[in-house]
Amino acid sequence: MKIKTRIITLAVCILIGGVLYYYFDKTIINNPGTKIMSSIDENTETIVIIGSGLAGLTATAEAYQTAKSIFKDDIAKNHKFPKIYLIEKEKNFGGNSAKATSGMNGALTKYQKELGIEDSLEQFSKDTFKSGGNLNVPSLVNTLVHDSKDAVEWFAQYNLILSAISQCGGHEIPRTHRQQPRADGKPSPVGYNIISGIKNYVLNELKDEVTVLLNTRVKEIIKNKDGKVVGVQYETTDLETKETKTDVLAAGAVILATGGYAHDWTETSLLRRFGEDFLKNVPTTNGPWATGDGVKMATAIGASIVNMDKIQIHPTGFIKLADPFNPTKFLAPEALRGYGGILLNSAGKRFVNELSTRDLVSEAIFKNCSGVVMRHKDEKEGKEIEKEIVRAWLIMNEEGAKSFDIGSINFYAKIGCINVIDGIEKVAEFTNIPIETLKATISKYNDDADKGKDEFGKTRFPFKFAEDNKFYVSAITPSVHYTMGGLSMNSVGEILTPRKKMSVNAILKTPTTFDDQADLKPILALYGAGEVTGGVHGKNRLAGNSLLECAVFGRQAGRRAAESVLYYNPNEEDEELRTTGLSKTKYTPLTFREYHKSDDCVYLNLKSSFHYVQPKQSLLLHDPKTETIQQVICSNLEDGGDYGVIKIKMSQLTNDSLNLKNLSPGDIIEVKLP
Repeated sequence: MKIKTRIITLAVCILIGGVLYYYFDKTIINNPGTKIMSSIDENTETIVIIGSGLAGLTATAEAYQTAKSIFKDDIAKNHKFPKIYLIEKEKNFGGNSAKATSGMNGALTKYQKELGIEDSLEQFSKDTFKSGGNLNVPSLVNTLVHDSKDAVEWFAQYNLILSAISQCGGHEIPRTHRQQPRADGKPSPVGYNIISGIKNYVLNELKDEVTVLLNTRVKEIIKNKDGKVVGVQYETTDLETKETKTDVLAAGAVILATGGYAHDWTETSLLRRFGEDFLKNVPTTNGPWATGDGVKMATAIGASIVNMDKIQIHPTGFIKLADPFNPTKFLAPEALRGYGGILLNSAGKRFVNELSTRDLVSEAIFKNCSGVVMRHKDEKEGKEIEKEIVRAWLIMNEEGAKSFDIGSINFYAKIGCINVIDGIEKVAEFTNIPIETLKATISKYNDDADKGKDEFGKTRFPFKFAEDNKFYVSAITPSVHYTMGGLSMNSVGEILTPRKKMSVNAILKTPTTFDDQADLKPILALYGAGEVTGGVHGKNRLAGNSLLECAVFGRQAGRRAAESVLYYNPNEEDEELRTTGLSKTKYTPLTFREYHKSDDCVYLNLKSSFHYVQPKQSLLLHDPKTETIQQVICSNLEDGGDYGVIKIKMSQLTNDSLNLKNLSPGDIIEVKLP
């Protein structure tokens, strides 16, 4: 009887222990893939990319091109060529990238030089930090700006020549690139064109190398017991039968390119958790797919987050007068104002520098254009609905419309977003603005243009107005457009986690800022790019920096993922070479990542994210440009979290010829073990 009682007691204890373990061990709760670890090949070369917007497509192309380059040099002879999977939860490619309309920023591009535009990396950085309120992660901005020229010009291989340049809000210099208007007058939307160009490359040129899974939602990211990502669990839906199938895909690297959360009003809404209450009444320019999936999956396995409360309201979402209360708006591109569009309130007065940053323009619209009563007959309800909304008028002339892209302007007119009106009298009638007030506003604007400055600080006036112009008039309203917050990452796209163990709830309650990036370390084999990540834009994103971010960090993530699975050889017999990727007999070329002022350390990328150099390891550095050699000590931290990088204290460098701080991202320093 005592034995039976003990057995029952033991069983109850095991049961209770199991229940407690399930509810309090966050790794098990949020990583059910651990139950199926036996089916995962942890040494696979497979690269899984989640999301098919610009970040995902760019990562796909760059991962393939990097792998091809590595195999061409016969370096990866111990590996198979990577299998690449591109997974998209929607039935079509593109995400919000396909809706982008203003363009992509770039400094010192050949297109700027052709137009005689003088720009600098320093000014581009200043504009980005100023817009972001200095909440940007400096190393990420440095990479964004430095790589912008290559990113813009990289698209030429896909027949995407981004040679038309405008100056959008918050920029001191014209640097927002897009394609030239089409000769046939058809629309030339920059986001759609870029997505189409790379999509065609992936589907046609890479059809044997890339497996595309549409209508497929990734549900979980799977880690092994050592914390390395080894695969994903996904669910595919048959559009005809609506049946779903769940499966597991092993991966040597996973890249998150799942976008932001600017349309996330789900049960686990990130907008509700981190945003302000009034956002519920603000429309959005985002598609319904922008629900923060990647942020949620990655935080569930311990990823850190940054700037989650920084949610951008774009000042100009089109109000369709035939459907004014629709909560989803077409974006009225920043470039409309870049090409001379002006904003008027209901009284017909200007109230802001139209080329100021998005947050300031939005704030001015809320202040000067709220409380507008609109009426609309709801066909479903069969009755007239009356609401108070925020509404301003955006007015362009024909010169501005043609400079922007008359094909796109005509498209907006066709769908009811832009109204084409001849003469200022008819504009006054259409907007219900007193004609004398409207004439006075236009006259003063022209006078200010002649002076080169107005009362709002505007100094750039692309075109003046005439009363007999053909006018392009739109009703606009501020709309939730972009989420600056997201997963913490470093400048090569590695997703980061706190060095100190934290629960998921603790991570969500204490998002990081750029000051405590030193308290983070990479999650092995997990990368990210685009709006799913945070830290690049600070509190407010500049127009044109979104497509640029997708291109720059999509390429970084794709490149780093391919390098990591191919340069790391778990079967290498030489233990030092296997773990560090460094040799005692020859120098290994490593790329300069960044300099961190906070710890006075230079960061060099090891060949793979999976390589690791012990703290206090002696190293020989060789600068191939100056032929300088110096022995240094690795400054990696003692906690074992500095995978994929060598940190070197600048104070160690006694040779003036080896000034690593002045290197640019991608520069080569050669390293070997003594």
